[in-house]
Amino acid sequence: LVSIPTYANPIAGVPIVNGMVALGMTKSAALAYLVAGSVTTIPAMLAVLPLVRTRIFLWHIGAGLVTGTIAAYVFKLYLGE
Repeated sequence: LVSIPTYANPIAGVPIVNGMVALGMTKSAALAYLVAGSVTTIPAMLAVLPLVRTRIFLWHIGAGLVTGTIAAYVFKLYLGE
């Protein structure tokens, strides 16, 4: 939910995540932010929505959220924290 109002492309997201990890965010949550953040930001959603149908748009958002969640769980499971 943090990534929705922030602009989190991969280049701008790294310093944001670095600051959040320094403040106590877990590394797996940071990974989820980097993976799903670029899909769920308002500018990204506004750019994709006019190009596709609503159903495809919802699949796009869902796939980003699911992929970010799975990546975080796998990271935490195999690398621990």
